[in-house]
Amino acid sequence: MSVENQMLVARSLRGPAVFEEIYHPELLNHPQTRAKGRDVVKDFYEKYNRAFDNFEGTIEEQFSAGENDDLVVTVWKGRGIHRRELETPLGPLAPTNRHAEFHVITVVRVVNGRIVERWGQV
Repeated sequence: MSVENQMLVARSLRGPAVFEEIYHPELLNHPQTRAKGRDVVKDFYEKYNRAFDNFEGTIEEQFSAGENDDLVVTVWKGRGIHRRELETPLGPLAPTNRHAEFHVITVVRVVNGRIVERWGQV
């Protein structure tokens, strides 16, 4: 099951078009945000796509864990040209017009072929 779960997480790089089939509607997100359910992931994706031209994400490392391999840990690299303001927990970040790279670490729980729980850190 671990390979299937990892492939499910990798599909999320396709963006919001696949979110409804990948993420459970009542996705539990950690830490909690104003958005609820799978809208949390959609908001994150749209925020970075808005702030960065040519934004793309790639998977650098990925492995499964948990008693039933129901957890997938992924290290993502995001990159793009920072053209517009980016809202961050510390406040807005003004555009730099420079190429930027950052890493995101996520842990998700997969149940019955859908992501039901997510922890994330940029």
